[in-house]
Amino acid sequence: MAKPTHHAQTSLEAGTFVKDGTLCRQGDWMCFSTSADVLKLYDGRRMTPIKDITGHNGTISDVVSNDVTGMLVSSQEDTGVMVSDLRMQNPAHFLTELQGKGKNCFSIDVNPSGTTLAVAAGEDVHLVDTRTW
Repeated sequence: MAKPTHHAQTSLEAGTFVKDGTLCRQGDWMCFSTSADVLKLYDGRRMTPIKDITGHNGTISDVVSNDVTGMLVSSQEDTGVMVSDLRMQNPAHFLTELQGKGKNCFSIDVNPSGTTLAVAAGEDVHLVDTRTW
C-alpha cells in the first residue's frame, strides 16, 4: 500500500466536500472541485489556499489542467464548460453550445499542447479547437 506524502486540511464550509481534483503547474498547485460548485486552488507545497474560482451555474462534474498553457478546464453535468487561465483572476471562456440538449457531461480532457478540448456529452464526444473556439 502506498503511503501519502502529505495531508492537507481544506478550508471548506461545513457540509461541503471535495469531489474531484487535478494537479496544476507541474504539481506546484492543486485544484479541487467542491460540492458547493466552486473550484478551490491550493499551493501544493505549503498546502495553503490560493484562491477560489467561481462562475459555474451548475453541478461541476470534472476538472483537468494543462501545464503547457496554464489552462484549467471544468465541466458541468449539463455540458457547460468553463475554461480558466490560472494567470488570470476570472475565467477566460465559457462554452455553452451543448447546454440545453438534454445530455450530461461527466468527463472532459485537454490535449498536451492545449489546442484540443474533448467534451463527453451523453453518448458523443465533442472536440473543440481552443485556438478558434
